[in-house]
Amino acid sequence: MENSVVQIEQLRRQIDQLQQSPCHGETQAVSSGCPLLDQALPERGFRRGTLVEWLSVGMGTGAETLALMTARQACGEDGILVVVDAGRRFHPPAAVRLGIRPEQLIVIHASNKDDNHWALDQALRCPGIAAVLARPEEFDRRVDGRTFRRWQLAVENSGGLGLLVRPDAVRQSPSWA
Repeated sequence: MENSVVQIEQLRRQIDQLQQSPCHGETQAVSSGCPLLDQALPERGFRRGTLVEWLSVGMGTGAETLALMTARQACGEDGILVVVDAGRRFHPPAAVRLGIRPEQLIVIHASNKDDNHWALDQALRCPGIAAVLARPEEFDRRVDGRTFRRWQLAVENSGGLGLLVRPDAVRQSPSWA
């Protein structure tokens, strides 16, 4: 009987530690910036420390705009947004028009696939960054599960928000978001 009490107490301490991790520490979800979308989400927004995928059938579908609106909410007044822009298509004035101040914005133009992977991984890993936006297929046509798992763990540990805009063609692929 005494042994089982000790085991229960050990389990209780382990549960307390898990609940204090960055992923579980934030009780209030980050709004998407779109009230109707928030109503459809289980937590009325997105939990910090997670990856969020926005699937897009092409340019002009609004996926990147929704991701930027969510980034604005995650950043608040003084948070930092990092954009890993492998395709060099990101237009900073569009982010500014959505309410992200220029001093909150860091845009990365890496020169190759490996540098883009490294930049995304490091940005997701940094606790000083509120949100990271990337289009991973722009620098790697086929991102493997191991890489996605590494990104998921990185953002979970930092407590930021990873926003990945991906082509609709990956809909049937496994997702770590």
